[in-house]
Amino acid sequence: MRRKKLSRTQWLYLGVLGLAFLVMLFFALQEAEFNPSTFIRTYGLLGLFVISIAANATILFPLGVEVIVVAVGANPSLVGLASQSLLDRVIVGFVSGTGAAIGEMTAYLAGAMGRKAVEAVKEIDIRKVDAVAKKIEQRGMPFIFLIAIIPFPFDVIGMAAGLIKFNPVKFFAAAWGGKTIRYVLYSLFGFAAFEAAKGLLGFH
Repeated sequence: MRRKKLSRTQWLYLGVLGLAFLVMLFFALQEAEFNPSTFIRTYGLLGLFVISIAANATILFPLGVEVIVVAVGANPSLVGLASQSLLDRVIVGFVSGTGAAIGEMTAYLAGAMGRKAVEAVKEIDIRKVDAVAKKIEQRGMPFIFLIAIIPFPFDVIGMAAGLIKFNPVKFFAAAWGGKTIRYVLYSLFGFAAFEAAKGLLGFH
């Protein structure tokens, strides 16, 4: 199977994303004792954005962000959103989804570096990556988009896409769309659960 080569523009795009990720991650790790809750209270939406990048760069910095998105969806004031509206929950999902898509580019970059780079990641089964790569070649963006919505180890998708040199702009767009929908749903779930709890406890 012939692998497509990335154009200079595509590599530049990846470089910008990689630089953005490193800057944000460096900023996040400046905390002497990194605590996600404290971090988002201090930096608001920017903090949520940074944590979402780091949480989805699973190759380098594994961190579950779903619970954080649910908590912020229940109480958007944690990130400085005071209106407590449905729009606030959508904003939370949008910010988290954007950060997540950027974080997922680390897996894409690992795949783009070649088969040996993927095989060097002990947690990854290269056979699964190959199987997913075939599905991406067959189904393209819709497949990436749908998988980004559901709870699935997305780093496998990113590595597979990078390995076959799938267009990085299309990969990012599909990952962003799916991840944003996913986190909007998590945020709305937090809102609904919080409102239900208030009703059960007699708070209005």
